[in-house]
Amino acid sequence: MELLLLLALLAVLYFVFFKKPQKQGAFEFSDPIPAGYQIYNKSAQLVGIKYRKDDFLKFAHSDEQALEIELEPGNPKDPNAIKVIGTTKTGRYFIGYLPKEDARQIVNSGLAASVKARLMQIYIGKNGYVDMRWQIIGPKKDKKHFDSFQS
Repeated sequence: MELLLLLALLAVLYFVFFKKPQKQGAFEFSDPIPAGYQIYNKSAQLVGIKYRKDDFLKFAHSDEQALEIELEPGNPKDPNAIKVIGTTKTGRYFIGYLPKEDARQIVNSGLAASVKARLMQIYIGKNGYVDMRWQIIGPKKDKKHFDSFQS
């Protein structure tokens, strides 16, 4: 009987201190658009998330999430490839790519250094489904130039 009580106590302690419940559902973000910036793409896509689900979940279950985009000119499949990196206060997670057409537009417009990613929503569903809503923003003064490079 004492052994059962001890095991029950250890199980409770494990779940209280070590096994944190995982978030599930939609989590909204509303960071303001920086002064002088505007939305270039209000509903950007994320390619390859299914191959990076573990990193995406680490990003999603962390605190202080934000996004960065990073050129990957050495990518053998696409010299215009742009990685999407999820950042938190504890790490950086490669969570996917921008679609080829969007990456080509950013690179060919010469605005890769000034455009930014803006996180809108993280969704974690049942059975391992994950998704994200995000935007591409850039300087207001360069929007017409950016649009002239649409595929």
